[in-house]
Amino acid sequence: MPARNSPDNPYLAARQEWNERYGSYVKAAAAWRTIGIVAMVMAVIGFAYALFQSTQVKLVPYIVEVDKLGTAASAGYPQQIEYADPRVVRATLGSFISNFRSVTPDAVVQKQYIDRTYALLRTSDPATQKINDWFRSNSPFERAKTTTIAIEV
Repeated sequence: MPARNSPDNPYLAARQEWNERYGSYVKAAAAWRTIGIVAMVMAVIGFAYALFQSTQVKLVPYIVEVDKLGTAASAGYPQQIEYADPRVVRATLGSFISNFRSVTPDAVVQKQYIDRTYALLRTSDPATQKINDWFRSNSPFERAKTTTIAIEV
């Protein structure tokens, strides 16, 4: 070990002694603090990137048509359509009318009919107000006590 030449000033000697004893701890703490801050910054960047990635749609639908025997008849990517297919419109309208007009004595099924009816309506539409008025004046639960109605479209 090299010989220490201690300064004449006792304050400087005390400082030198303190640096020799605790200086490495202070440097190590500063290094770990720096590593911690860098790790936190990397974690925030990683989280932000993962959040960004979760908003991106990576799913590409692929349609496979299967015949009666279960073999693939045709396959491919779906085409983007401009307007709804008339068959889909007819089926949706038919189920709306069936759910709206049907009356059954089973309260759970009747509630499902009503829920399906409202599922196709927006709250801001005038049709929703008309449906509300209809259900207020013609409660299907009251009508179910005397009659049942099964609609087939």
